[in-house]
Amino acid sequence: YGWNPSDSYLMTPPVKLEGGKLYHFRYSIRSAGTYDTERFAVSYGQGTDPTTYTTLREPADFRSTNSDFTEMEESVTPAADGVYRFAIHACSDGFKSGLYVTNISVKADAAPDVPAMVSGLTLTAGENGAHTVTGRFKAPTGDINGNETDPMTAIEVVRGDGTKVKTFESPAWGAELEFTDTDTSAGEVTYRVTAKNALGSGPVAEATVRVGQDIAMAPTDAKIVETADGITLSWTAPSTTGANGGYVDPSTLTYNIYDAAGEVVAKGVTATSKDIKVNLSKGNVLFFNITAVNEGGESARCPSPDFVTGTPQGLPLIESFYNATVTSSALWWTRGKTEFGHFDFWFENSYDGDDGAARWYPIEDDDYATLNTGRMNINGARNPRLIFSYYSTPGAKLGFEVIADIEQNNPVVLRSFDFSAETGDPAWHQVVLEIPQEVVDARYFILRFRGWGDREETHPCVYIDAIRFLDLPDADATVSMYAPKLALPGSPYTVDLTVTNSGLADLSDVTVDLLVDGEVAASSVVSKLPFNSSTQLNLSYTPTPTTATPMNVSARVTAAKDDVSANDETEALGVELGTSQLAPVTDLAIDDA
Repeated sequence: YGWNPSDSYLMTPPVKLEGGKLYHFRYSIRSAGTYDTERFAVSYGQGTDPTTYTTLREPADFRSTNSDFTEMEESVTPAADGVYRFAIHACSDGFKSGLYVTNISVKADAAPDVPAMVSGLTLTAGENGAHTVTGRFKAPTGDINGNETDPMTAIEVVRGDGTKVKTFESPAWGAELEFTDTDTSAGEVTYRVTAKNALGSGPVAEATVRVGQDIAMAPTDAKIVETADGITLSWTAPSTTGANGGYVDPSTLTYNIYDAAGEVVAKGVTATSKDIKVNLSKGNVLFFNITAVNEGGESARCPSPDFVTGTPQGLPLIESFYNATVTSSALWWTRGKTEFGHFDFWFENSYDGDDGAARWYPIEDDDYATLNTGRMNINGARNPRLIFSYYSTPGAKLGFEVIADIEQNNPVVLRSFDFSAETGDPAWHQVVLEIPQEVVDARYFILRFRGWGDREETHPCVYIDAIRFLDLPDADATVSMYAPKLALPGSPYTVDLTVTNSGLADLSDVTVDLLVDGEVAASSVVSKLPFNSSTQLNLSYTPTPTTATPMNVSARVTAAKDDVSANDETEALGVELGTSQLAPVTDLAIDDA
C-alpha cells in the first residue's frame, strides 16, 4: 500500500444464489509480512459497488505469524434469488505490507431446513500459557427458517487444522454446551462449530483464540555503546503482557538481531545484550532491529538508534550539493521517521546557483528527518564556524535545528529555526554559527540538521545548501580570478576578480593588484570588506605589440594583519597574444629638418 491506507476490494465473479438457501464462502488468507498487522472485512451483495454490500465479517485486525495461510469461512442465506458477488475489503492503515488470498469457493448446503448456527460461541485459553481451550456456546433453537422440524443429530466442534475436538450427540434445541480441548498447540487456534440434522449441516460458527504464550511486545529502549573492538547492543525485555493482551513469560524469550538490510546478525540470544565486532575505523552507519521470540511467534521490531563508525574528519568540511549530489568525500547520510520520509537532494532550488540543495518536507503530522555527517573531530580549532544557507517558507508548520551530537549520546543544539514564527516571503538566508567549546573538545561528534513539522497540502520544504564548516583565521583576504586566455596588442585586456573576507575580522583598505609577468599592471583598493562578504571588480591592462607572449597573468590581494599568505595570490595564467587589430601605419616619413 505504500504510505497510503488501503481501500481495495477483491471481488468474485458473479454467482447465482437461491433465496432461503445456505451458502458458505470460503477462502485462505495471510498477511504479506509477519511484522505488520493488517485489517480486512468481507461482504456480499448485488451489483458492482461493494460499498453497498451486506457485511459478513466486520473490519478486524489480522496478522500472520508465519507464511502459512489461514482458512476462513463466512455463511449467508440470501433473502431472494439473484446474482451476487462476494468482496474481500483490504482496509489496513498506511505503511503496511499487503494481503494474499487464495482457495476461494462458494458452496451451498444440501437442504434449506438444516439447523441454524449456534450462538454465543466464546473461547477461553488456559491461564499462564497453558495449552488448553474451553469453549462455550448455545445450540440453535431451530432450523435456518426458525422451525423445530427435523431434530439435530449432532453438533461438531472441529479445530482449524481439521481435528475433531468434540461431538455432541442429539443435543436439545437451545442447550447450553461446553467443550475443552487439552491437546492443542501454541498460537492462534480457530474452532468451527456446526449443527447437523438428517438433511445436512447448518451454518458454521467460527472463533479464534490465542493459546499458550502470546506473541511478545517488541523489546524497548535499544542502546548502542562503543567498545574496544566494536559495539554492545542492549535492550529492555518485554513485559508479561503480550501483543494481543495474553500472557508472556519473559524468562523463556530469546532474541533475534537483524542489520539494516534485514540480514540476521544473531539468533536465539538469551541475554538482553549482545557484543558485536565492528571495524570502528571504517566509515559506516550501523542500524539494527531486535525481535523477541517465544512459542507464540516473533514480535514486532525494536529499532536501534543509528550508530556511526569511522575515523573522525577534521576541518574544513565543505558541501554545496552541486547538481543534487554529494560532492565532498565526507560521509553524508539521512534518516527519516518513516522509510520514505528522509532528506533528498534536489536541483530546482539552490542558494549558490549550482542546481543542488538538500531538501525535506513532512509526509505526515509530527514528522521528522535528519541530514547527518560522519564522525567529526575539531580539537584545537581556534575560531570554528559553521556557515550554511537555508530556504524557509514563513508561516509553514515546520522548521529545523542544527545539532552537534557528542559521541552520539549528548546532543548539543546549536540553533533552532521555526518557520511558523517567521514573516515575509519565502527566501534564502545565510547563517553563521559559533561552536561551543564542549563540541570543540569532544572526542568526536555528529553534525545533524534535523527537520520537523506537520504535513501540509502545499508541501513547503526545508532546503539546506552551501555548507562550510571552517576554522577561520582572525584576518584573511582571498582573491579569485576569471581571465581570458587570449589578449590583443593595443586592446584592453580585462580580468574579473572576486575578493573575499575569509577571516573573522572586518577588513578595510584591501589592495588588489593585477600582475603581468610578476609586475603590477593595474591596482584597486577595496575600502571596506566586512566579515563573510565578497566584492567583484575588474582590472584592465593594455599589452603592446612588443609585450612578450605568452604573458603570465595573476592577481594578488594585500590586507593588514592577514594571517594566511598562501591564498593571497592566484596561480598565474598563460595568456597568448594575438594579432593586433589596429590599422597599420602608412605613409611613414622622416623629417630630417
